[in-house]
Amino acid sequence: MSTKNENENENPKFAKLRNDHIIKLRKSFKILKYWLKKIKMETYIPKFKKAGYLKLESVKGMKREDLKKMETTNDEDLEKILNNIGKIDIQEITEEFNDIEKRIEKVEGWLGRGKRRKKSKKRRKKSKKRRKKSKKRRKKSKKRRKSRKKK
Repeated sequence: MSTKNENENENPKFAKLRNDHIIKLRKSFKILKYWLKKIKMETYIPKFKKAGYLKLESVKGMKREDLKKMETTNDEDLEKILNNIGKIDIQEITEEFNDIEKRIEKVEGWLGRGKRRKKSKKRRKKSKKRRKKSKKRRKKSKKRRKSRKKK
C-alpha cells in the first residue's frame, strides 16, 4: 500500500502514464457499456464490472461457463449475450461509440455545456473567493476606522 508521501515524490512521467491508463480503461468500459446497451442487456453492466470484464476485448473470449459464473440466471439472456459475443467487431463498435461521443460533445457545445462550462465553474469559485477576501478586508478597515474615531 502506497502512502501519500510516496505519491507526491512519484516521477511525473509515471503519474501521467498511470492517468493515461486509467482514462483508457474508463473509455474501454464505456465502450463495453455501449455494446451491452446496443444488444439491450444493460442490466448486466454491474455484473460484468464486478466480474472484472472492463474491456470488450476480454468479453470476446467469454464462454457459457464464464457467464454462468457471473450469475446470469436467465437462459434467454445468456443465449443472447453468447450469440452477440460471436458477432463482436471491436473496431466497428469503437468507431460507432467514438462517433456518438463526438456528436454529444457538439451538442453540449451548442448548449453551452462541456469544457467551457467547467472552466466557468472554476472562474465562479475564484471570484467567490475574491469576494470573500474583499469582504474581510472591508470589515477590518471598518474596525480600524471605528477604533481611530474612539481615540
